[in-house]
This record gives sequence, structure tokens and C-alpha cells, in this order.
Amino acid sequence: MALITLGANSGKGKVLQVVQTVFSTSFSTTSSSTTDTGLNASITPTSTNNNILIILSSMLRARSTSNTTTFAWQKLWRGAVETGTQLHNGYPIIGSTDASDVRGVGNVTYLDNPSTTSSVTYRVSLEADFASEYVGMNNTTAPSTLTLMEIQG
Repeated sequence: MALITLGANSGKGKVLQVVQTVFSTSFSTTSSSTTDTGLNASITPTSTNNNILIILSSMLRARSTSNTTTFAWQKLWRGAVETGTQLHNGYPIIGSTDASDVRGVGNVTYLDNPSTTSSVTYRVSLEADFASEYVGMNNTTAPSTLTLMEIQG
């Protein structure tokens, strides 16, 4: 890992704007296909050289309905789910091996350079390991957040 030191007056690294979506709607699926959760946020970069720092924090659930292992796979996308650019490949955030309802926090931090000054939408998807297994996101007491920060490049 390289350490980058910026000049005191370079302007690089400044936070130029922040957009945050708080998602307190419940979402669940029993699909083993990538499914858009509805958690998304848009930002319009002021320069093609600037980066977008994405911070995702979500409350996830997993429950096996057939006593097999199931995991909640959370993925981050730029643009539409499945036709956009997948930024975070997803990994099993939490898992359940029986009929118990397992909950946990899924955190993702990602630095993106969309190279545009047009509006960019970031989305979150969720999927289960196997069809008919239950995975979900959120409730009103533990909302998920998607925060976008434009960082001067």
C-alpha cells in the first residue's frame, strides 16, 4: 500500500459534496438472483477527475427455510442492477444454517471514479445462496444508509 502525501494547498482530497439516503423500508427476497433492494442514491460530480467515496451500512437478515446454509450476499452497483457496473462483488455478509433468524450489519466502503459530470446513481442488491431461502434488509429501528461523498481529485 502506497502512502500519498498531498500538498497543503493542492485542494486534492477535499470533500466537495455529500449525499445520504436513509432507507428504513423493509426488503426481503427468496431469490438466488441479484435483486435490487430499492436502496440507492445519486450524485452529480463537478469534475471528471473527482472520486466518489461510497459508504454503505445496512442491517441484513438471513434465515434458512430448509435447514441448509444460506447467506445474504450484498452487492454495490453503479447504474442499474445487473446492467450497470458492479463495483463490489459481494460476499456472504451473514449466514444461517437452520431456521433461526440471523441479523448483522453489512458495511462496504468503496472509492469510485465515474469519470463524468452527469448524475451517477449507486444501488444496492441482495441475493440468497439458494432459491427459496430468505434474506432481507432493514427495519424501521435499524435503517440502512448509503452515503456518497465527492472527493476532489
